[in-house]
Amino acid sequence: MKVKVGEILDLEAEEGIWLDYENHIWYFFVKDANWTKEELTLAKRNQAFLRFVHKNDIDLFLLEIEDCLECSDIPVCMSDADDALRRSLDDDLAYAYRIVLLDGENKVVVMRVGSMKDKDSDIIKEQLKKQDMDDIRFDQAYQKLMDAYEPFEMEEEALFLITNREGA
Repeated sequence: MKVKVGEILDLEAEEGIWLDYENHIWYFFVKDANWTKEELTLAKRNQAFLRFVHKNDIDLFLLEIEDCLECSDIPVCMSDADDALRRSLDDDLAYAYRIVLLDGENKVVVMRVGSMKDKDSDIIKEQLKKQDMDDIRFDQAYQKLMDAYEPFEMEEEALFLITNREGA
């Protein structure tokens, strides 16, 4: 999946935040039809924080962009994973990531790019290998977790933190 700033993506998605994966790259999509000019400026220049958390049998990423996007949770359910993601759990390649902000027309308005350290990629792989829930049980456990905690309350429990200082 090649994603470029200014490109209109051919996808059907409501506003919100979601995760995709392809070729050792995690894509964090954030869609909002009403980005302000100030928010987009902040999204380009302010620090972005990406954390990975394992709590109550749920694996999830926490994503935040300083003064633009408050800490948001993005769960990873392996019962929904494709074969490429499953195969990646057993290889030695590190992951990369893209934080992609979309407007209401699915136009890429900001993209942040980064790489994960080998040890961070290994943490993700080891945690996801352990995940053994069907999507119904996962959804129930995830909802229970969200009922108990706000995303920012799990920041301190992150297994790692990536700070991205540059936007595109």
